Amino acid sequence: MTYDVIISGAGPTGLMLAGELRLHGVSVLVLERLPEPDPTIKAGSINTPSGEAFYRRGLLPRLMAEQEKNMGPSGRSRRTRAPPRRPGSPGTSPRSG
Repeated sequence: MTYDVIISGAGPTGLMLAGELRLHGVSVLVLERLPEPDPTIKAGSINTPSGEAFYRRGLLPRLMAEQEKNMGPSGRSRRTRAPPRRPGSPGTSPRSG
Protein backbone atom coordinates (compact mmCIF):
# COMPACT_ATOMS: atom_id res chain seq x y z
CA MET A 1 0.00 0.00 0.00
CA THR A 2 1.22 3.53 -0.67
CA TYR A 3 0.68 6.64 1.45
CA ASP A 4 0.76 10.32 0.65
CA VAL A 5 2.48 11.12 3.97
CA ILE A 6 4.41 9.11 6.55
CA ILE A 7 4.58 10.65 10.04
CA SER A 8 7.30 9.63 12.46
CA GLY A 9 5.97 9.59 16.02
CA ALA A 10 2.52 9.04 17.46
CA GLY A 11 2.80 11.82 20.03
CA PRO A 12 0.32 14.69 20.27
CA THR A 13 1.83 16.58 17.33
CA GLY A 14 2.07 13.57 15.03
CA LEU A 15 -1.45 12.38 15.80
CA MET A 16 -2.95 15.86 15.41
CA LEU A 17 -1.19 16.26 12.08
CA ALA A 18 -2.39 12.83 10.93
CA GLY A 19 -5.96 13.71 11.87
CA GLU A 20 -5.83 17.05 10.09
CA LEU A 21 -4.37 15.48 6.94
CA ARG A 22 -7.04 12.74 6.92
CA LEU A 23 -9.75 15.41 7.17
CA HIS A 24 -8.42 16.68 3.83
CA GLY A 25 -8.36 13.26 2.18
CA VAL A 26 -4.64 12.61 2.51
CA SER A 27 -3.60 9.00 3.16
CA VAL A 28 -1.35 8.85 6.22
CA LEU A 29 0.82 6.25 7.91
CA VAL A 30 1.96 6.99 11.48
CA LEU A 31 5.07 5.12 12.66
CA GLU A 32 5.87 4.86 16.37
CA ARG A 33 8.91 3.20 17.93
CA LEU A 34 7.26 2.54 21.31
CA PRO A 35 5.15 -0.64 21.53
CA GLU A 36 2.58 1.00 23.87
CA PRO A 37 1.46 4.56 24.66
CA ASP A 38 3.67 6.47 27.11
CA PRO A 39 1.47 7.41 30.11
CA THR A 40 3.86 10.15 31.28
CA ILE A 41 2.21 13.55 31.44
CA LYS A 42 4.52 15.94 29.64
CA ALA A 43 2.44 19.09 29.88
CA GLY A 44 0.05 20.29 32.52
CA SER A 45 -2.28 22.27 30.32
CA ILE A 46 -3.25 23.27 26.80
CA ASN A 47 -1.22 26.24 25.52
CA THR A 48 -2.77 29.13 23.58
CA PRO A 49 -1.88 28.08 20.01
CA SER A 50 -3.07 24.53 20.69
CA GLY A 51 -6.25 25.81 22.31
CA GLU A 52 -6.95 28.00 19.29
CA ALA A 53 -6.43 25.05 16.92
CA PHE A 54 -8.72 22.84 19.01
CA TYR A 55 -11.31 25.66 19.14
CA ARG A 56 -11.34 25.98 15.34
CA ARG A 57 -12.07 22.24 15.10
CA GLY A 58 -14.75 22.35 17.81
CA LEU A 59 -12.65 20.15 20.10
CA LEU A 60 -11.73 22.59 22.88
CA PRO A 61 -14.76 22.10 25.20
CA ARG A 62 -14.33 18.33 25.19
CA LEU A 63 -10.58 18.58 25.79
CA MET A 64 -11.05 21.04 28.63
CA ALA A 65 -13.56 18.70 30.28
CA GLU A 66 -11.11 15.79 29.98
CA GLN A 67 -8.30 17.91 31.37
CA GLU A 68 -10.36 18.90 34.39
CA LYS A 69 -11.47 15.30 34.93
CA ASN A 70 -7.87 14.02 34.81
CA MET A 71 -6.01 16.95 36.32
CA GLY A 72 -8.58 18.62 38.57
CA PRO A 73 -9.57 22.30 38.56
CA SER A 74 -6.07 23.34 39.68
CA GLY A 75 -4.51 21.90 36.50
CA ARG A 76 -2.21 19.63 38.53
CA SER A 77 -2.09 15.96 37.72
CA ARG A 78 -3.84 13.66 40.15
CA ARG A 79 -1.67 10.74 39.03
CA THR A 80 1.81 12.18 39.38
CA ARG A 81 1.73 14.20 42.59
CA ALA A 82 4.84 13.78 44.65
CA PRO A 83 4.43 12.99 48.35
CA PRO A 84 4.87 15.98 50.66
CA ARG A 85 8.47 16.65 51.65
CA ARG A 86 9.57 16.49 55.27
CA PRO A 87 11.50 19.43 56.71
CA GLY A 88 15.23 18.88 56.21
CA SER A 89 14.82 16.47 53.29
CA PRO A 90 16.59 17.20 49.99
CA GLY A 91 14.88 19.96 48.04
CA THR A 92 13.61 21.83 51.09
CA SER A 93 15.21 24.78 52.79
CA PRO A 94 16.02 24.61 56.49
CA ARG A 95 13.91 26.75 58.77
CA SER A 96 15.59 29.85 59.96
CA GLY A 97 15.40 30.60 63.58
